[in-house]
Amino acid sequence: MGELQRVAVSGPGAEDSATERLAALVRRAQGASEEERGLLAEDINTLLLQLPSAPDPQRSATLVRSYLETHALAGLGTPTMPSTIAATQALLSLGYPDALTLTPEELDALRQWQRQRFAVPWLILLVTLFGVILVQLFFLTMGSENALFVRFNATLRALSGEPPAPPTLMELHEELVRNSAYRLLFAQFVAGAAAFFYSVTAGRRRGGRARARRVFLTLAGVGAAMALFQLPANGWIAATTFTAAAGAFFCAARLKPT
Repeated sequence: MGELQRVAVSGPGAEDSATERLAALVRRAQGASEEERGLLAEDINTLLLQLPSAPDPQRSATLVRSYLETHALAGLGTPTMPSTIAATQALLSLGYPDALTLTPEELDALRQWQRQRFAVPWLILLVTLFGVILVQLFFLTMGSENALFVRFNATLRALSGEPPAPPTLMELHEELVRNSAYRLLFAQFVAGAAAFFYSVTAGRRRGGRARARRVFLTLAGVGAAMALFQLPANGWIAATTFTAAAGAFFCAARLKPT
């Protein structure tokens, strides 16, 4: 299989132009088996998208235009990009006058593919973030009960006349974690909401979905680090923070390019 792929990439000869290699690959794919067509598809798309930078772009445009008119690329392509879409993009990249040869149907097919390609699963993101908030409130409530128990013990020691001992480093750590728990929860809520609105706006633009994914991955990394910091002091509060990190990671996974 690896040998087959190498032959497909090299084509009829390394010295041939991109246009000649494309013509050879398309002819081969048209009579190939289903397995071989799948191996050739990525190379065909790569050559199509590289045609605007070919030494003889006009010859390339003529070839691509003929492929679209005769439907020679029908059934070719990868799961993420049909070859007809790659050909349409190639003609658009060539500019005037080749871009004017595209039909309204071809342009509409390209627009529909772009909408599906760069669509943002906003409902899944919204439900995930809402579920994260509910789980966080449950965990933080449990952590607050634990904090009340600590304060109750301290009050009992004070009423019994026992002199307060100087706080240890762990006690100072626990107090810091307890006092900052609600502020961190609010910060995670604001960050999650901002990432969501960024995803449903800028995420629809070219490259925006990848940037939105990086935002959620950043939130996941920061949340996981904060949860590890909180864990020795209070497991419930750490679980609260980690829930937001897990939700952000899930959102990032849903934004992965298809």
